[in-house]
Amino acid sequence: MSAEQSRSGTASYPYLSLPNCLEVAEAVKDLGGGRAEVSKSLLAQHLKSDENSGVFSQRITSAKCFGLIEGRQNFSLCEASKRYFFPTDEKDKIEARLSFLSSPTSYAEAIKRFDGSKLPPLPMLANIFHREIKVPESWKDRTASFFIKSAQWAGAIDESGHLRFKAAMQANPRPNPSQGGGRATQSEQIAVKARPTFYGGGEPHQADAVVWSHPYQGMFVKVETPADIPLPLWEKLNSYVQVLKPAGNK
Repeated sequence: MSAEQSRSGTASYPYLSLPNCLEVAEAVKDLGGGRAEVSKSLLAQHLKSDENSGVFSQRITSAKCFGLIEGRQNFSLCEASKRYFFPTDEKDKIEARLSFLSSPTSYAEAIKRFDGSKLPPLPMLANIFHREIKVPESWKDRTASFFIKSAQWAGAIDESGHLRFKAAMQANPRPNPSQGGGRATQSEQIAVKARPTFYGGGEPHQADAVVWSHPYQGMFVKVETPADIPLPLWEKLNSYVQVLKPAGNK
């Protein structure tokens, strides 16, 4: 079956991993696909591929399966790819990566089943893709391997091997218009970047930690708490903040 949704009800699955398919979208972008369509022949030439080869066809089909590009004989970037390649803020690329990951229906089912849990060993995950998500047996091992590689690239697997798709998405909420709207403040943007468990970089933090960071006089004021902070801990933290209140301020 193909990476497209099959007539027999088989879930869609890409032939390649997400990082590999991103090269196709990047080629479309480089050829102007963010503004106009790019012909199949021109794209093949740019990727140094034979446009009639099976390998090239698999790359195109897989890139479409991930929601990276759209079209048949002429291709353009999907909206998620435009956010990834032309972001207007830090959250655009993060949300785009997670959108790519959840686009194949087989991946979406795996995310629904395992989000928040540790992924099973690769052979077991492959069998789940085959028996429960209906990926053909001939593709189950590669699908499981590509899913893990793609989820790692998207920043949805933590250091302990737990799938954290929802947590990664919620770690970067967009401003609520009813609460003032607009772009995130500098401290909010820094707090987003201080999640290396999911996105890499910076100093290490505990998985599922929420980090608030604010620049002040050449230093950073930081508070790190569990994602689901219990009321007793919140009360202690609140009491501590009150103790720090400068004298003379009401």
